Amino acid sequence: MTRNNLARPAATRELECPVPVAAPWTQNIRITWRPELRFYERRIDLLRELEDLGHLRAFRVTDTGVEARLFDSMHILAVRSNGVMLRFLGPEESHTADAWDTLTRAIAAMEPQSIIEMSAAYQHLAPLTMTFEEALAQSYKTFLTQPGGELVLGDWAMLVDVDKVGDVPANGQIEFGIVRAREVPDRLSHRAGRLGEETAASEQSWEGRTFAETSLFAESALRIGSEASAGVLAREGSIVHSARKFSTDAQLAVNDFVDRVQQALLPNQEEAERRAR
Repeated sequence: MTRNNLARPAATRELECPVPVAAPWTQNIRITWRPELRFYERRIDLLRELEDLGHLRAFRVTDTGVEARLFDSMHILAVRSNGVMLRFLGPEESHTADAWDTLTRAIAAMEPQSIIEMSAAYQHLAPLTMTFEEALAQSYKTFLTQPGGELVLGDWAMLVDVDKVGDVPANGQIEFGIVRAREVPDRLSHRAGRLGEETAASEQSWEGRTFAETSLFAESALRIGSEASAGVLAREGSIVHSARKFSTDAQLAVNDFVDRVQQALLPNQEEAERRAR
């Protein structure tokens, strides 16, 4: 049995893609735990609580989970018996504190007893002040080498395994490459690429947006298992604080990676900016 009230969000005004790479375009924070029976008893109460707070924009209830679209429809909270996921579908930060508060309320309602994994996924979009062909040519000097012969390499995307060192060690994958403006919605909606899952909800979120003609696109997914999660939990004192610490630490590492790749593709940025003018 499915109750579906995930309405299509109102048309958004046209927004230009922000140039800085200080924050990811989208974020996806997931906490997985051993299945909790109380989920089936408390899921509707959680939705009512979000509605009473004025946070609930739309919702979906199925046999296996609940999904709430929050605030401006650019935030999604999904709860199941074995975990919770908080999605940020845009770079705007107007509801960040309230979004984390809804995650706190969901965890308080479910009272998970055993954390299995925490994961964080990000999508970065870094505009490049050059044509697609120029960016592609520069990438062969930086990341790839034409092997020669009759086959000439063209467009590319690189998927690599990564290990994150530092305060909160993690592992995962990053896929990155150069994209044209028309490719961005498919990337953000996961209709293209090898990381993430396509969702109908996210497809509606990019309407009315304009993007730079050429950009570096990077999608990352980092995770920590039960032992590492327990270590963070012991230091931070709560599941939400642990998730926030892990996601912040992971995001800073990915931000730095994207900045470094962007700079590698723009060795002559001043010259490129003069051409753009």
